[in-house]
Amino acid sequence: MVDYFFSAFIGSFSHVLLASIMHTDLELFYPITLINNFQGFIIIEALHILCLYSSLVGTAYITALVGVSLKLNEHSYAKVNIYCK
Repeated sequence: MVDYFFSAFIGSFSHVLLASIMHTDLELFYPITLINNFQGFIIIEALHILCLYSSLVGTAYITALVGVSLKLNEHSYAKVNIYCK
């Protein structure tokens, strides 16, 4: 349950932070100030490239985790079959 909360927390706030860099009408700290200090922090093309590369790294990481998980399950299944004979 903690993993889900942590993932939702990181995903929500990183989305708002990245959106505040791109969108001029977003007021990140609205009740306190109307100034968006993150606007134009990096150019939009660089932000798109950053998002693209981070998605590729994330996809490779998840693919590697699934591959390792499948490999571990094959070995444990083989052990069970050995003991069942």
